[in-house]
Amino acid sequence: MISPFLPPLLEAEVISLFPNLKSVDSLKPGAEGAVFKAIDNNSQREILLKIYGPDHQHRRTELEIAKLKEIDSPYLVTLYGSGKKVIRGLDCYYIITNFISGDNLQALLESGKKLSEQETIRLIHCISLAIEALWAVDVVHCDIKPENIILDTNGDFILIDLGLAKHLDADAESLTEYGIIFGTKGYLAPEQFLGRKNLTLRADLYALGIVAYQCLAGYHPYNFRQDIMLNTPIPKFPQEVNIINTLEKVIYKLTELRAFKRPKGWTEIFDILGVE
Repeated sequence: MISPFLPPLLEAEVISLFPNLKSVDSLKPGAEGAVFKAIDNNSQREILLKIYGPDHQHRRTELEIAKLKEIDSPYLVTLYGSGKKVIRGLDCYYIITNFISGDNLQALLESGKKLSEQETIRLIHCISLAIEALWAVDVVHCDIKPENIILDTNGDFILIDLGLAKHLDADAESLTEYGIIFGTKGYLAPEQFLGRKNLTLRADLYALGIVAYQCLAGYHPYNFRQDIMLNTPIPKFPQEVNIINTLEKVIYKLTELRAFKRPKGWTEIFDILGVE
């Protein structure tokens, strides 16, 4: 992935821009900006610093910051601070959030790990609540996938990265115009793949169902063939996967091809699971 900062930002540059930080370590850069882990000198807590590239769409960044200020969920990152800095002569936005200690779900799957039934139920529990918290402030995440989920040290699953989120209350100068697909192929709900504008939280819940299947089976149910996903129901689980009927039913409901057939939210999911 190409960094928006060339050459990449150095730790020394970051410390000069943010003198209240120490122990700055560069993490994997994203297409939107540079990401660093650091310790805040004042609070002594670990933080995550994301500096957006100068070419990043400013309106989208402003919306992401505004929504993070509104959201209060243990399964989403917490915004500590935000603003703009002049970096190499150009204005760049930044956000500071809590640092989530744990394992990236994508890395776990690539290592050959599968989730147990109880871990998968916990995954659905945590991420569906995160999805609903976003929906409460008119946001659809649009990029639910293992790479954007962290299994923290408490055994909870945390949803990260709102960079591609669809803001339903954005002004007429829409950030996600009809026909433009935002997200990652292999996790797009059919209506999302078709580029429809009127997405709901059910698009995110569809992706959660795909992730849950992948975590139990150890492989993607469609081998990442988004074209097949458009019209083909999710395959049955192989016999070697031990799964209780209620969890299997939830995953099939989450991945219904027609959005209106999917759960309306976490209450309906939990009713099927029997989780309080």
